[in-house]
Amino acid sequence: MKTSKKTSKKPAKTGKTTTADPALRAFTLVKKYVLKHYPNAKTIAKIDGPSLVYTVVDSRGKTIIDPQLFLPPARTVKKAWENAKYSIWFLNKLQKTRIQDEQKIYKTLSKED
Repeated sequence: MKTSKKTSKKPAKTGKTTTADPALRAFTLVKKYVLKHYPNAKTIAKIDGPSLVYTVVDSRGKTIIDPQLFLPPARTVKKAWENAKYSIWFLNKLQKTRIQDEQKIYKTLSKED
């Protein structure tokens, strides 16, 4: 005698979160971008006078936001993650242009010989 097993088909998990709130979705994308470059990054709060200032640090506790960019202190967690994303993006663009400039210099030096 055969017994039939009931199988319930559950939707496959894709790993993507669906959210109706566009602001939450934007924050999730910003945080995902930063975590891609700095795994285990987290937000910390510092007391700055009467208010809190938030910053994003890597796994070693070093701030991700480059102080040479002179970004204003983040008063919200969202702004701290946005500043971290901007810092990563800007430094990446700077690095790419330096590489291209160095390659141009090497090409002109090799042509002179």
